[in-house]
Parts: sequence; C-alpha cells; structure tokens
Amino acid sequence: METELHEVGLQLWRGALLLGDFILDRQKNGEFKDVVAIELGAGIGLSGFCMARTAKRVFLTDYSDEVLDNCRRNIDINDCTLNRDDHQHIFARRLDWTVEPEHNPLSSSYESTTTCTHPSPYDWTPEDIRCLKECQIFLAADVIYDDVLTDSLFQLLKSTPRGVPGRKLYLAMEKRFNFCFDGTEARLYSAAHEHLMRHIKGDGTIFEANQVDMDFPMRFEYERGPDLELWEISCMVIDGTMHAHIGSQLFNL
Repeated sequence: METELHEVGLQLWRGALLLGDFILDRQKNGEFKDVVAIELGAGIGLSGFCMARTAKRVFLTDYSDEVLDNCRRNIDINDCTLNRDDHQHIFARRLDWTVEPEHNPLSSSYESTTTCTHPSPYDWTPEDIRCLKECQIFLAADVIYDDVLTDSLFQLLKSTPRGVPGRKLYLAMEKRFNFCFDGTEARLYSAAHEHLMRHIKGDGTIFEANQVDMDFPMRFEYERGPDLELWEISCMVIDGTMHAHIGSQLFNL
C-alpha cells in the first residue's frame, strides 16, 4: 500500500535507521561532541535523537503541526533516556524550505519578525537564531522524493552563512525505482536519485559530495541493501572565496 503524502513524516523510514547507525558509530570515536545540529525533514526525529546523545543542541525541524506535535511528544518521552544533565537541548521547530531567504531562519539574510499574532511553540526564538550561527551539522533522511523539494533543500543550504568550519550535511536516502522504457529496452530508473545527482555532482553548485561507505555496524533492525545510500556533503570556502569541488577539479564560483 502507498503512504499518503501527509503521513510520510509520521513513519520511520530505512534512511533514518541508516543515518542513526552512522551517527552512533561516529560518536564512539568522539565525533559530533558539543556540536549544534539540525535535522531537516525530521519526521519522528530518530536521527536527531541519536545526535542529541553528544550534541550541544539539536533542532528537529519539519513543517506540519501534526509532525511537529509528534516530534515534541517524542522529545518528552525520550529526553530522559539521553543520559544528559541539561534536559533543554533538543527542540522541535518549524522550517519551510520553500520560503524566500529573508523568511528562512537558516539564511544569512533572515529578517526576524516579532509581530506574530498567533505564536506557536515551534517558532524560532532569538536564542535559537544565535545558536544557528554555530550550526555545524545538518541531517536529512529520506527527504529525496520530490524534485521541487530537492531543489528547495539545496537552495536552503546555499543560503546558509558560510563562516562555520567543517559544516556538513549527512544525507541518507532510499532509492525508489520505477521501470522506464527508452524505446529499445526496459530499465530500472530512480528519478528522484538522478535529480539529486545533478545537484551534487554536475550542475556547478557549491557542494563537495562524497558517498559514505556503509561498513559500520547495524544497531537497528532493518534491511541494508544497495538501494540505500549515505552522502556527506559540504561547502568549500578557500580564502573567503566560495569554490565548488566536482570530481577532481576545483572551480571558482
């Protein structure tokens, strides 16, 4: 059975389990300690909760009230299991990837408004905005399924401030295939994956992308097959100038 689009954020997908395994493995080696992290399209928030074991602050972001309400319930239920003294370090916040940069709290051109007549528990606070300037890690699992949203995701990443060293996006996805007939033969084709590849490999963007080997242990129970991929995506800043690294060549932008 197919999942209704409005319900995708209320389910646990394999990409989140893969990303969670990766985070837990890297934490054993001391990575992600005291970072500020944002999970994009968090859904139930599994990857963010894994990161919260060692991060200074984690924002679980999504768009709909229904998904954010579920995130907040999960925070209430699981916060005590993180073995942390500072219980106020993981938050559910609304984030719309499709808005203009001045309305996007991750953007360097964000204009905060204080005249909201209907405040929400998922609004960004001034303290949140200050923390976002330190954000080093973006997480995203199974958010690649709609080309317009993929375009919006990369536009959002381009609009973020560039001054944080080592800022990375860890992106996990499950390739979903359809049959395509090109006139001579039928083949399996993942349109969403191919659209993603155009962003991170060959369209002149500002990203360096490397596929992560999936040889780390499985702590969650799921099938880890070739249809799952994990990518590490980062921006390159050299002497204050933005560059893109594509293949073995370096391009000034």
